[in-house]
Amino acid sequence: MNGIVACETLYPEIPRLVPDAAVAYVPQWYHEFPIHAPESETAHELLQERIDELESQGVDSVTVVYHDPGALEGLQTKSVPLHVYRGRDCIELHLDQQPNGPGGERKNGGTYYLTRGWIDVAVDSYKVFNAYAGKLNDLVERFEEAERADPDMRVSWPKSEKIQQAAARSEHMGTDPAKLLRQVIGTYRHVVLVDTGLLSPFHHEYAEDFRDFLANDIPADEPREVSLTVETGTTKPLEAILTAPTSVPEVLTVEPGTPVPPESGFRTGPQHP
Repeated sequence: MNGIVACETLYPEIPRLVPDAAVAYVPQWYHEFPIHAPESETAHELLQERIDELESQGVDSVTVVYHDPGALEGLQTKSVPLHVYRGRDCIELHLDQQPNGPGGERKNGGTYYLTRGWIDVAVDSYKVFNAYAGKLNDLVERFEEAERADPDMRVSWPKSEKIQQAAARSEHMGTDPAKLLRQVIGTYRHVVLVDTGLLSPFHHEYAEDFRDFLANDIPADEPREVSLTVETGTTKPLEAILTAPTSVPEVLTVEPGTPVPPESGFRTGPQHP
């Protein structure tokens, strides 16, 4: 039995690609969060905990898919091989187009990408905005209703400390919440909803709400045009990582007891706040 430790945003696809694997997830919000630096140390601790848990279950190997070089550094297993993916992030793994950016990224500038996993479990700018604006309960209720209608849906973002902190500040906000986020997402003019075949009407509705948020709430003056498109996504890169990690060039394999070394250099490309 193979073990997999992954960013929680990949939760919709992983069970369908490797139904017999033992899977443990780590929240997205430790490696990416609006107006917030990655918490690599916390993510590292959680990743190592998940690795240890899977080893205790008797897995034959562990594959880690989490896009934070600082969090991956130093991870290790005790008795089984460790495969660590150091390539695309959880959005780019589903993008089927050829790389077109200076850092080899597939994302287009000024474009906010959404996937089912990102909508369901990630902390994004729209959720933060609602928390700051005192509208968190209404948004959470919408997600809970969608979750009741879909037994496969996983909703975890309301548990994030980041969301709870933003909600706590809402009662004493002296600044327009949009102003706090404007410098981070003020240049976005497109929203792309990536469809890997698992979207529900709720996800389309959320993408439209996100587009409306960028078009009407974020601008400092007049509303602006923001497009929304749905693009067919791919699961082939993720499937290769999970089923044949040693065949993927971006996967580093280390032997038991060997810590993952630092990643040389750094990646460039559009951020995904």
